Amino acid sequence: MTGQEHLNLDSGLMKSLFAPGNAFVVAFIFLVFQYSFKLEFQCPCNAFDSKTFSLLYAFLPALGLFSLLTLGTKTCTFMYTQSGFSKMCAISFLKHFFRNMILSSMWIVTVFIDGDAWVCLQLTRENITNWFDQIPCKDNSSLTTWESTAIRRQQAFSQVIGLSVLFGLPGVYLLVALIIRFCCNGPFQSLLQGLYEEETIKCIEKEMRKRIHNHTKKECKNEFIKTEWEKFLNGLSNKKNGNSATSGTSHDTTGASSSQPGTSAKSLVQPGRLEGSQTHSDTTGACSRQPSTSAESLEQPDAQMKRIRKKMSQSREGLFEKDQSDMAESHV
Repeated sequence: MTGQEHLNLDSGLMKSLFAPGNAFVVAFIFLVFQYSFKLEFQCPCNAFDSKTFSLLYAFLPALGLFSLLTLGTKTCTFMYTQSGFSKMCAISFLKHFFRNMILSSMWIVTVFIDGDAWVCLQLTRENITNWFDQIPCKDNSSLTTWESTAIRRQQAFSQVIGLSVLFGLPGVYLLVALIIRFCCNGPFQSLLQGLYEEETIKCIEKEMRKRIHNHTKKECKNEFIKTEWEKFLNGLSNKKNGNSATSGTSHDTTGASSSQPGTSAKSLVQPGRLEGSQTHSDTTGACSRQPSTSAESLEQPDAQMKRIRKKMSQSREGLFEKDQSDMAESHV
């Protein structure tokens, strides 16, 4: 079971602003803000204060940007397995850590390229009590040649540091990404492949059950319609045969009575009575046979349902074996 556990910002604007693709825009805004609005560092001209404020000016905004980027991105992926849980989290955190560090270091790069904080940090002396005598706090007109050279030297060195950080951190990030890619993703890739195969097998089994259900339902429907239609046709044929037998008996009785004109009334009545009794017996026999036929027709659905269930089980087993063989061939 896998899941994503991370801190999310509630504001959609903050999410879009500090997304990985837009974080470079934020760093560029820092740079433009510093040089467009003349956000220059004011040196306190005191040894202790100069060191404190220079470090805060360089690293505090970068720390804030790093915190926002970390809160706005997915920093850890949890894999609930017996092995590899902490390693998976550490690798994911390491990758996001380097990316966020590079983006937040853009502010530090701008501070070093500007050079004012570095000059204040390097040229403030502890043995000088009057802050007007500190080199960073002197006017340009009162600077000596050595002091001007020292300021330019420290500014150039600060710019070198800034450019080195600007072009060095992406190289470090690329190196770390390559190491993670080729050295640490092997076990997790095999684990992911196993999970993918398990999910594929589950989907195939679900599709097989669906196909078997639809096929069985259709076959049962067709068999039921066929059985009912046969019962209806048998009923019509039995009814037609009964009507034809009754009409034939009545015609025979009428012909026999008309073929003997000189007989007595007793002889006329007696054959008719005999024929009527025979007709009545035939009719009674036909009616008595009808319940047996209906009983047989009542017994037929049970036999039909047993036969349908047998065919359903046979078709289900055949489809399941066929799908299992197809799935095995596809995996091979």
